Amino acid sequence: MALPIDPTRVISGNYGYVYDENGTWLANVTAFSAELNITVEDVQRAGTRRVGKKTMSTDGTGSMTANKVSSYFIQRVMAAAQDNSPAFITELNVKIDDPESNGTERWRVKGVQFETVPMIDFEVGSIMTEEYTFSFESAELVQAIN
Repeated sequence: MALPIDPTRVISGNYGYVYDENGTWLANVTAFSAELNITVEDVQRAGTRRVGKKTMSTDGTGSMTANKVSSYFIQRVMAAAQDNSPAFITELNVKIDDPESNGTERWRVKGVQFETVPMIDFEVGSIMTEEYTFSFESAELVQAIN
């Protein structure tokens, strides 16, 4: 019989860190999400009623929310909107390192292209945040929690 999980080992998002391609900690990032979407097609098979599945493509998407501290990141992403500038393609490295967990998890998200640029959005009496959505080419689990 399995024992219930130790609740102190459940990982807290308070210990999530996002770093840019230069290793600079983006300390203002308060939420990060990346997922791989897999497109499959049905495959009819002889001799059975069961339909098989064939992976046809994958698509990486994500989002990042940050407290508004400066215009640094917006300026980098905005370069893609200029006619005379190349697209801003970067890499993000994410670390989850809760001291009570059974280890550290690290992800390398490659070929990141931002799809939204949060230019201005404020509300009196509220802390300003910026939300970026992005797509990515690939991701690598660099370090896993055992």
